Amino acid sequence: MRKASNMFTDAQRKTVSEAVFAAEQGTAAEIVPVVAAVSGRYDRAEDLVGMITGLGAMILTWLLFQRVDKNVGGWDGLPLTVPLPALVGIMVLGFAAGGIAATRMTWLRRPFISARQMEAEVANRAGQLFHDQRVHHTAGAGGVMIYLSLMERKTLILADRTALQALGRPALDAACRDLTAQVRRGDVPGALCATIETLGQGLAKTLPRRDDDCNELSDVLVLIDD
Repeated sequence: MRKASNMFTDAQRKTVSEAVFAAEQGTAAEIVPVVAAVSGRYDRAEDLVGMITGLGAMILTWLLFQRVDKNVGGWDGLPLTVPLPALVGIMVLGFAAGGIAATRMTWLRRPFISARQMEAEVANRAGQLFHDQRVHHTAGAGGVMIYLSLMERKTLILADRTALQALGRPALDAACRDLTAQVRRGDVPGALCATIETLGQGLAKTLPRRDDDCNELSDVLVLIDD
């Protein structure tokens, strides 16, 4: 599985942090960019891959190790040179190997995960991180979180009450669509910086920085590998 921490060089992390710092100079809002390797466990998809691998290993063994008797043709049992306990063991090992492979290689399990399930997992994980990263706990309720989940290839932008009122849902949705389009072109750091700048400009107009404003949340890019 591709790790979020491996996607960014130190220079790129610094660039994103500087973009957050610059955007917050004009607004009382707090912007937190988060990139996660994956949002859900997807155990069922891993089990399905394991089941297919285990059955495949068993069928392959049956095809390769059939006992062929050219003199007689009967139906007196399973025509195998491999004993049944070994065949069961091969199936179990195939299941385990498939599950481990699906855990490490996301492309194996993606075909077994519905778009609806991925959307639900991304929304749940984003909501959890919105609280865990204290974006929902700023004094003025002006927190904004930009969330990107790599395995699901999905983005979300969540805003606390004051920030949501300042920007409006249509502006947040438009920023999220633009972020998704830019990420698809392959420049994830650049896409984050552009979105941070766009949000900062919008927030500066309707939620400007106060004289007594302090930086409540860190400006660093949050990277989550598990």
